[in-house]
Amino acid sequence: MSTYINIEKECPAPEPFGDNLGKLTAITALFFLSFLGQFVFAPLIPTIEKDLGINHSQAGSLFLMVSIGSFVSQVLSGHLSYRINHRGSMFVSKLLLGLPLLWLMIDSSLLSLRVVTFIVGMGVGLHLPSAIPTITAMVDRKDWGKALGLHETAPLLGMAIIPFFVMILLNYLAWQHIIAIIAIIIIAPSFIFYRFCDCGNFPGDPPVRQLLFEVLRLRSFWIMVVLFALFFSVAVGLYTMFSLYLIQEAGMSVDQANSLVGLSRLTGLIGVFLSGLLMDRIGEKKHIFLVMGMAGLATILVGTASGVLLTVMIFIQAALISCFPAAGFSALSRTVQPHLRSVVTSFASPIALVIGGGMVPIFLGFMGETYSFSTGIIIIGCLIIVSPLLVLSLRLLDVLENGC
Repeated sequence: MSTYINIEKECPAPEPFGDNLGKLTAITALFFLSFLGQFVFAPLIPTIEKDLGINHSQAGSLFLMVSIGSFVSQVLSGHLSYRINHRGSMFVSKLLLGLPLLWLMIDSSLLSLRVVTFIVGMGVGLHLPSAIPTITAMVDRKDWGKALGLHETAPLLGMAIIPFFVMILLNYLAWQHIIAIIAIIIIAPSFIFYRFCDCGNFPGDPPVRQLLFEVLRLRSFWIMVVLFALFFSVAVGLYTMFSLYLIQEAGMSVDQANSLVGLSRLTGLIGVFLSGLLMDRIGEKKHIFLVMGMAGLATILVGTASGVLLTVMIFIQAALISCFPAAGFSALSRTVQPHLRSVVTSFASPIALVIGGGMVPIFLGFMGETYSFSTGIIIIGCLIIVSPLLVLSLRLLDVLENGC
């Protein structure tokens, strides 16, 4: 990793959003499958805790393993996509997601769960470093907001559907069987994608030293890492522990908690579509400034409210935080020239995910055992509400070179 690799690429010609709708939908569907595999554990956590006799912190460690696995695979993703193209990398990511889940039918101990969630995280991590460069290469710059907004509907749909899916099947099946069903749902469509979709047929850029140092020297890169970490702290970290919070501190039943968490993600779909349109009009920086400030306030209110107000704020918070990813990934893509897009995505997202999606669940589990979940949520909200100040120092490129 000490020399610069000059890669001759045959890049796709950027086209309007409508001309690429089919391919964008296929990539979004793959992203949706990623979130089925990643978040199937969240609504199952109360059941798994009871079945295995583990505490909140141990349960939270499963999501840390997902984040660490995602970090490892995203850091190495450039080497894989360089050899098998972004299309092949997105296909492999789904195999890494689905196949390990089947192992839990054989051994569902805490150790196996940690190993499986680590490998699942590796599968999750391979998607974004290939999906984002693919989307930004094949779609006109003026349509990035709409294209990335469509892509970001996948997490919300996955997080909305999984709680209801689990809630229904838990009446008939053991949690291990539910996870096995999810594994099959992930694996089968991935073969269809690889056979019929030709998007992403160009190589990524391996993070050789010159490219990596070029990225790590950028102040804007680290600003985006912090912003993404705060986003993941709510979208992933808080989401994975929401059911426990609502059951233990808000007095809800398991079915009520899972239903509320699932339904609240649907309001995020409105936020995603509106944010894509708004970002194309006002730009990424203003968009992120407004969204993060309001999302921070909503998170604080989630930690302090009760009763009907708590329910309302959960819905509002979900809608607000869902407005960030499209603008966030668009801004991240504009911190560097096109040849560094896959590199910058490979490092910013995993670092942020380890912090927000891995360490925050453990932090919330600790707070839930020692103080209260609500105190942990308020602390996270306070960090988010001051984050717009970072946007003032964010530098985005206005002139981008051709290529991918």
